[in-house]
Amino acid sequence: MRNTICVIGAYFGNFNNYFPLWLRSCENNPKIDFIIFNHCDYREAVPRNVRLIPFSLAKMKALAIEKTGIDNLYLDKPYKCCDFKPLYGEIFADYISGYEYWGHCDFDLIWGNLYEFMVKNEYQKYDKFLNLGHLSFYRNTPEINHRYTKEGGVNSYIEALTSEDNMSFDENGGMGKIYLHNK
Repeated sequence: MRNTICVIGAYFGNFNNYFPLWLRSCENNPKIDFIIFNHCDYREAVPRNVRLIPFSLAKMKALAIEKTGIDNLYLDKPYKCCDFKPLYGEIFADYISGYEYWGHCDFDLIWGNLYEFMVKNEYQKYDKFLNLGHLSFYRNTPEINHRYTKEGGVNSYIEALTSEDNMSFDENGGMGKIYLHNK
């Protein structure tokens, strides 16, 4: 049975030596699914709530161009994925259909009981829950998945997605300010 919340991670490079610990912390969160887009051939067993999807950075860039219609996106370095995190709901829509919430994450974290924390803080009252790039959740609706296009960020989404520089669009200067500006 699939959960109602998923966390998306895109990681292009070899996983760090602590990746098995990260997976174990995912396993200890059975009420949340984790979807990882990665190009390497990870051969170890993964928990039932973790899905590894073979993907390249070039494929992600092509999909982002297709979904946004912006031909001059800059997604040529793995770290630039950070600026694209708020778009994961749109870019990976085919993979998250049916989830009530989706989130994006980093891989240098060890999870506590995420679901308990989310329930305790009444996450369902919010369209966006948590505000930093290492972990944020969004209600999975077309309107909310497209909110990255709203005004209010330090840089517009066009600037963030076409610049070679990392603009921290997934954090306070980007999506955080967009949500505050638009109440």
